[in-house]
Amino acid sequence: MGNSKKGSFFRLSPFAILAHGLIILPAFLLQENLYFRLFQTILFIVLSLGIKKKSNLVFSLLSFIFIVVFNVGSPNGEVLIHLFSFPITKQAIQTGIYKATTFIGLLALSKITIMPDLTIAGPMGGMIGKIFYYFEQLKIVRKKHKSGDIFKQIDAILLEVSSFPDSSAVTEQKEKIRTSIAGIIVLALSVLFHWGLFCISFLIK
Repeated sequence: MGNSKKGSFFRLSPFAILAHGLIILPAFLLQENLYFRLFQTILFIVLSLGIKKKSNLVFSLLSFIFIVVFNVGSPNGEVLIHLFSFPITKQAIQTGIYKATTFIGLLALSKITIMPDLTIAGPMGGMIGKIFYYFEQLKIVRKKHKSGDIFKQIDAILLEVSSFPDSSAVTEQKEKIRTSIAGIIVLALSVLFHWGLFCISFLIK
């Protein structure tokens, strides 16, 4: 989410990013205003693209359409239109948008919250770090072996995985990133923004 080089003006540690995501998570999940909720979802997607995390916009769009259409079958609420004698209600569309933004928003938020170089103290933290490390390595290897016979791809991937360096050795070599003052200010403003939207939604009910 920011420049993590030592001495740079704007730095964000993986742990600070994780803490930020956990703090704004309730403000997103408890948001009842659909306009705010939709805006937050789009913001999470844009941020995931901004930090060069793979974000499939087509998948997000199709998921949104599918979830909304799937919920249109509810007959409750004010009827807006009739489609082939089938009533489309306002409540059904709102419920569909609410569920779609929850699903897509959580996926996007997880991408901007959990960094590959996140390290957590303790045995559990070490295990989580190894999972992230090997997962990132597998993604790199998979891109190198996309073409050819599927069984040859699997064989090549397994051979390359067996040659991975130990994750603990790689972790020790990583420079510990400390969040800069500018980074703290940006994260604090982001927290105020999301929780501000949550508070405003109650005022405009």
